[in-house]
Amino acid sequence: MRAPHRAASAIPRAVQTCFEVNASPPRRNKAQCHQRRRVAVLAANARLRSAALNVFVNAKAIKDRDFAEKQLAEVNALITRAAETTESIFQTVRAKIGS
Repeated sequence: MRAPHRAASAIPRAVQTCFEVNASPPRRNKAQCHQRRRVAVLAANARLRSAALNVFVNAKAIKDRDFAEKQLAEVNALITRAAETTESIFQTVRAKIGS
C-alpha cells in the first residue's frame, strides 16, 4: 500500500478532537460560552464530513483491505454520531433563538 493513501485515509484527528471537545458540556455555565460551543460543533461537523469524503476516496486505493475497512467503519460511526449530536444542537439553538 502506498503511504500517502494510508495517511490520507485516516480521519484527521484534529477534526475528530475538535468535534468531541466542542460537543462535551462546557466547564463554565455561561450562556454565551455554551452558545459559541454549539455553533463550533456545527462547524466541526462540516469539517468532519469534508474529511470523511477524503477517507472514502483514499480507502479505495488501499491494498490492505482490512485496514481500509477499519478506517471506513470508524469514519461511518463518527459521522453517524456527529449527525445525531449536531441535529440535536441545531434544534436547541433554533429553539433558543425562537425560529
